[in-house]
Amino acid sequence: MARRTMAERKRRATDRDARRESLLVLLSRVQREVPIAPVEASLLRAHVEVEISESDELRRTVAGQQNEIQRQGAQLEAAHEAIQEAEQERERIRTEYEQLLGRWRDTEQAAADYREQLRMYRAVEEQRQVTRRATAAGKQLAAMEADRNKWRKYGIKEAQRLDQLRRDAVAAVPVPAEVFADLVKVVAHVSCGRMYAFHGSGPYPDAAARRALAVLDDAGLLDHSHPPVAPTCRPGPYDDCPNCRPEQQPKARKA
Repeated sequence: MARRTMAERKRRATDRDARRESLLVLLSRVQREVPIAPVEASLLRAHVEVEISESDELRRTVAGQQNEIQRQGAQLEAAHEAIQEAEQERERIRTEYEQLLGRWRDTEQAAADYREQLRMYRAVEEQRQVTRRATAAGKQLAAMEADRNKWRKYGIKEAQRLDQLRRDAVAAVPVPAEVFADLVKVVAHVSCGRMYAFHGSGPYPDAAARRALAVLDDAGLLDHSHPPVAPTCRPGPYDDCPNCRPEQQPKARKA
């Protein structure tokens, strides 16, 4: 394609040079007023028409090229404007990027500060929880200590009470089982008062009292000399007193 175009250009250039040389010769003869033959006049006209045609074609080509140059110039201007706009947009984007980068760095620093504050808060809160648990444990320990002291005092009191009971038990006099019921009967009768003792509906428990005294005397729990309970009692052992012997007492009265 490129070789054919170059060959065509060379051929057209050669034809144009030959035609212009012939045209110059004919014009020189016309200028010298040398008569020319009709064939030469036709050739001159043909050369002129070809030159006019080529000139018009060249003018159209030049006009098209100028239009193309103008269009290319407009496109180039638009490209320059687009490049300028792109550069301005790039500068704006770079500025925004730098601003965003600064904000991001500030955000990272703030996040690091917040993380440090959160770590410190968690440490303080953990210490507070430990202190609260220690306080609760101390209160519980104090309550347990108070309970322990209370139960210790209670144990001391109980031990003292048991010691007192033990001492009372050691100092107490054992009562034979066979006289316990008679003693209860006598005590119950006497506890009702004098009026009931003389006017009560139940029998007077003198026989029960004598039996109890005799059993206690046999057990060695009474003194051998007893105070005169009745006017007819005489000092000495209960068995020697005719009023205190169970077999010498009259039977119980009935109301």
